[in-house]
Amino acid sequence: MDENLRQLLRSLRVPLVKDMDPASLFDHLVTARIFTDDQVEDIKQQGTRRAQASKLLQELERRGPRAFPALVSALVETKQQHLADLLQPSLRPGQPLPKTKFDVNHKTSGTGVHDFSDKYKMTADPRGDCLIINNEKFQDGNNRPGSSIDTDNLRNFFSTNLLFSVIVREDLTAKEIMNELNELAAKDHGKADCCVVFIMSHGKEVAHKSFPGVVLGVDGEQVRVESLIAPFIGDRCRSLTEKPKLFFIQACGGDKKDVGVAVKEDATDGRPVTFSDDDDNTSGNVDMVEIVDGKGELQVDASIYMEEEDETDAVPIVPQMADLLLAYSTTPGYVSFRQKEEGSWYVQALLGVLKSDAHKEDLLSMLTKVNDKLSADYQHGLYKQIGSSSMTLRKKLFFHL
Repeated sequence: MDENLRQLLRSLRVPLVKDMDPASLFDHLVTARIFTDDQVEDIKQQGTRRAQASKLLQELERRGPRAFPALVSALVETKQQHLADLLQPSLRPGQPLPKTKFDVNHKTSGTGVHDFSDKYKMTADPRGDCLIINNEKFQDGNNRPGSSIDTDNLRNFFSTNLLFSVIVREDLTAKEIMNELNELAAKDHGKADCCVVFIMSHGKEVAHKSFPGVVLGVDGEQVRVESLIAPFIGDRCRSLTEKPKLFFIQACGGDKKDVGVAVKEDATDGRPVTFSDDDDNTSGNVDMVEIVDGKGELQVDASIYMEEEDETDAVPIVPQMADLLLAYSTTPGYVSFRQKEEGSWYVQALLGVLKSDAHKEDLLSMLTKVNDKLSADYQHGLYKQIGSSSMTLRKKLFFHL
């Protein structure tokens, strides 16, 4: 929503909250695809009419450019004309909406239409599907406490702020993971501009030729990362051709722990101080619990597993692989940390950057900032973590245009 319209809503909040009947607006706003059914249920949880009206206005401020005129239309249709009249001066016939701050000075053609020659189109509402697969409770008892916090935070931000239609699936076997991905890829994404997949589980290191790693189903069975993206490649998912397909993997890439390197000014003799893996006295299974002062228990998301022989690559490295981003929470061979009370380091850092910069920065620039945030803000003893990514994106990706 444009900042001028957002400020108008705020200035009129008292009379709007006083007289608005939010219950009569919900169906209209869902039909207009301003809110999802789940978002409406969240608003209804506020209890009183006034509390629901206040929450509805707060949520509208976070929606796209169609939210304000949709509210005015809904007020008219539900016989709340006096409230619509308060807002109508900003929507005089033929008057365009003011230029939104989310434009970030993107190029437009002479007609005022966005020029998408150097960036992906990102104007659909919703932008597309965002599938979150969260495996927390495993059949062998090796659970991932804290992962549900990541799920809730991702669901709320991607639905409310980034305007995606969010689908959450929890505690899936390896077969069920692939069933969900195949089902998502088989959908008609013709009206969407993007597709996002988050997979949060235990992971392992395997020998590979293309994309490293596997994630585990709750049954302990493995799914190769190569297999996760295979249903979305090229002609296997025609309706996403030339559209960005983003995969985020929150899982360990192995059992090594990054013990970091001290910056130059920390060295007593002017030379960088380095630490080797020999300084780490841990051994064996890395699915251990460690104590972090004030922040609950810190856990890692896997152990190492090396196959003697690799299978044939599931996905060929050919031009059909265009428009993919595969972002890992860690680097191949290394663990990924998670806190019971706050969620994983990577998701915390990712959401922190998205919240501050998604309105002005492209995705790859933000992922660079995520790594900087991980490096600067997260540490347990000597242990550090940094993300990695592989991408075949052809253009810049801005979540807001």
